[in-house]
Amino acid sequence: MNDPDDIEDLVREEDAGDCIKDQVTMAYWFYNNDVTEPDDREKRTSEIMDALEDQMRHEPETVIGNLVGIDVLKRVPTRGSGTYIRNHRTEDNFYTPNEDGYLAQLKEEIVRLLMDIREEERTSNDDNESGGNDRKSITLRAVASDAINVTPDNLVYALTGTIEFISEVPELEGDKKNRVG
Repeated sequence: MNDPDDIEDLVREEDAGDCIKDQVTMAYWFYNNDVTEPDDREKRTSEIMDALEDQMRHEPETVIGNLVGIDVLKRVPTRGSGTYIRNHRTEDNFYTPNEDGYLAQLKEEIVRLLMDIREEERTSNDDNESGGNDRKSITLRAVASDAINVTPDNLVYALTGTIEFISEVPELEGDKKNRVG
C-alpha cells in the first residue's frame, strides 16, 4: 500500500458489508501502526479489538472478516490458537503449511497412502482371481476419494498431479529409515 487513500478507495469501492466506515477506520489503524506487508507484521485480534473498540460501531471481528474478504487483511494462524496440522505418525505439529518440514512430510504421507492403496488393490485382485473374498468392502481408494471430493479414478491425479502411482516412499534425511509393511 503506497498511500492510505488507496486503501480507503479500495474499501469504499469493494463495499463489503454495512460497516464501510469502520473498515476504513481499521485500515487506517493498520497503516498508522506500520502493519502494511502481510509477511512482515502481524497483530493479534485482541490487540486490534482493544485499540479500536471505542472507535467503531460494529464488532471488530465483523470488520476484520470484511477486510479479509476483500484481501485488505490476511488471517495468520498463531501458535497456541488451537489451529494446527498434526502428523500423527511422526507426532509433529505444524502451525502453518510454510513451516520447515511440512511439505516433505505431506509428500511422504501421500506416497504412503498411494502405496497402501496399490497394495490393497493388488491383494484384492489376487484374492478375486483365486476365488476368495467375494464380499464387497469399502476400499482405501474410495475413502480417500470421498475425503478430498474426487472420483476414485481421479484420486492419484488429484493428489500428485500425475496419473501414475509413485513407486516407493522417499528416503528420510539423516538416520531415520522408512519401513513399509
